[in-house]
Amino acid sequence: SCAKGCGAKEVCYKPENCMCFLGFEGCPSTTYNVTSGKKRFAGKQFNWEEKSDNHEKERQFNWVEKNDNRLDERRHHISNQINWDEKSDIKGAARRNQFNWQEKDATRRNQFNWQEKDVERRDQFNWQEKDDPINNWVEKDGNKLNTRRNFEDEPIANWIEKSKSTRRISKRSTSTTCPVALPQQASANCTAQRQVELATNRAIFKFRATPNFDDPDRDLDVLLAPLWDTDPQTAFGVGFSDSFEAPWLNSYFFILGTNGQLVQTYLNIGNNSVREFSSISDWRELFFFFYMFHVVIYVDAANGTWPDGRPVVGAINQPDNYKRCLTARFSPFGLKYRYTYCSRRQLKILCQKGANIHGVKISTLKSVLNPTFKWRKAIQSKLASTSPYYSNRFTDAIQDGRVYVSEFPELREIRSSPDVEEIPNDGRTMIPLTSPIAIFVSNPDVNNGEFLPVAIQINSTQNSPVYTPEDGDNWIIAKLAVQSAAFTLAELVEHLLYTHMVNDPLCLSGKRNLPIAHPMSQLIRQHCRGTLTTNKVGELSLLPAGGRVDRILTVGYRGQNDVINNAFNKFSFNMHDPNYRLKKAGLLDKQALPFHPYRDDGLELYKAIGEFIRDYVNLYYANDAAVVQDHEIQGWANEIALGATGTADSGKGKIRDFPKSFTTRAQVIDVLHKFVWSSSCQHAAVNYPVIEYASFLPNMPGKFYKVENITGFNPVRFPTKTQSL
Repeated sequence: SCAKGCGAKEVCYKPENCMCFLGFEGCPSTTYNVTSGKKRFAGKQFNWEEKSDNHEKERQFNWVEKNDNRLDERRHHISNQINWDEKSDIKGAARRNQFNWQEKDATRRNQFNWQEKDVERRDQFNWQEKDDPINNWVEKDGNKLNTRRNFEDEPIANWIEKSKSTRRISKRSTSTTCPVALPQQASANCTAQRQVELATNRAIFKFRATPNFDDPDRDLDVLLAPLWDTDPQTAFGVGFSDSFEAPWLNSYFFILGTNGQLVQTYLNIGNNSVREFSSISDWRELFFFFYMFHVVIYVDAANGTWPDGRPVVGAINQPDNYKRCLTARFSPFGLKYRYTYCSRRQLKILCQKGANIHGVKISTLKSVLNPTFKWRKAIQSKLASTSPYYSNRFTDAIQDGRVYVSEFPELREIRSSPDVEEIPNDGRTMIPLTSPIAIFVSNPDVNNGEFLPVAIQINSTQNSPVYTPEDGDNWIIAKLAVQSAAFTLAELVEHLLYTHMVNDPLCLSGKRNLPIAHPMSQLIRQHCRGTLTTNKVGELSLLPAGGRVDRILTVGYRGQNDVINNAFNKFSFNMHDPNYRLKKAGLLDKQALPFHPYRDDGLELYKAIGEFIRDYVNLYYANDAAVVQDHEIQGWANEIALGATGTADSGKGKIRDFPKSFTTRAQVIDVLHKFVWSSSCQHAAVNYPVIEYASFLPNMPGKFYKVENITGFNPVRFPTKTQSL
């Protein structure tokens, strides 16, 4: 609790949540200023002790310490690192109207005012940052459409600014005279409205034509996933013209802009702009600088502590703890990062006679394991069950399903790429990408049966070295190899491909075939909100040559394209079912593996989603015949499913194991169940933990370097400050 109340000037909507943080007092996010009746700007979620009422509107943030500029240790290195006093570089109202969040009607005071003042929507979002060189939202020459795809040369915000003159409105609002209904139940007038809406949308939302994987002449650097075929200017114009999409997009781009400002602010502190990182403490300070801002502003971590009361500075991800265990916690919420599918899933190792059980066979592993390493002995040494129900013999442990492997076959035999961040003659050479193999055991009656690492083979070749926890620096380097490989696949496959790219066709076809008045559209659109435009941002910033992936990950531009395309070629829509994936991996056995929060919590959530979807679908479809008669839902499936035929757009979504048509309510329920899971819970599992687990770079580096005259583990082998930022 706060030492004193928030005060009359900034009264919390929920006063019981008043909080103190870094010596300041204020309210958590999504707070409400009862004095002025306005929703507060995200950065003003705390009363940062403005010196006088006259200065209140002069400061966007006031994080200036009143006493001195010395670094107070109890503020964990960051309270004086941010100087948000914007008097010197922002004059008058230059940024006062960055967002038009002024509510015009007291009855809507809890909502953002996205009211259009004119058809141009010029006040929906004031991008004209006259004195802000950080974001440079102003396009200097609106007459020239710069088609460069390099994010560094063409900021996303410039595409947004260009889109303002060419915004095209997608007809997603339904007439009050047309209720939500199946097409066979719509009146003649409403049927006509639906047809006009879909005709308009089909002119805007088109599938990109992509080559087939087995085409011998295909360009290997063309992604195979059929995303929305449009230019950035149109994509952003359509998004911001849609009253349903615009609020989300504004929030999304606000966060991007905020991160850009944080980078510049960090560089302006002390000598950060000129010094290079050389010790773990450098990455520690960078981690807390960004992380604490996001925790306070976006996560509401009261008092700088985790929910169990421990201070954030005592969290397991502190630099002095990250070396301890390959399966280190990603947060103190009782979960393990490796169990969330952010990293690579574990696979149960099977003896040959267990061929009918899911997992990976010993015979398969033997083809890639180093035959000179004593694998049986190493595994035996970690079997430590004290229960009479579990044997600590190697063969029994295999039979009981207590031995697991993490491997990364997606990283084998892909093209290499040069290090675009290489500095000539600096004595640093990027270590090539490897496909490591890590072996674990579970002792069900010890430490909740958590995975215990046994050994790591650096690469998937039989002459590759193998290290164990007794190998000092080599063990640390081996763990970093696994972490780097896991991070690469987590971001490129589990996150980008499986929750963004493969859902793009579902959202795209939804726009083309399901009018707003269709009951399934009412559900689908909630889980497609922002997807198409966000994917366009990814294309512009993450994936081009010289883009974020090329700069951050060893896999590089060519390797990323191989990884994504190979995974897309093997993707099945069934992989949106966590039961399917966990069963294939052999991880459903709670007796052999009692601790697996992704499985235990995830399947409960998946079940709850399924029950809701079932009730919702059955509310509108009285029987299977109603599904067959619904030509709009049939058109949606026909465009998405790989191999579907009948129209010029049939099968353009290229999603394997998606039904080409629906004949039963059960099929509709199954498809929507998987889709809603993938775009909600699964996306949360593969995305959100990254801020805690991967933003401390030494824990999960995208690259690792060989440095002249340096052997063993040394922080100077991590990426540079620029790469880290």
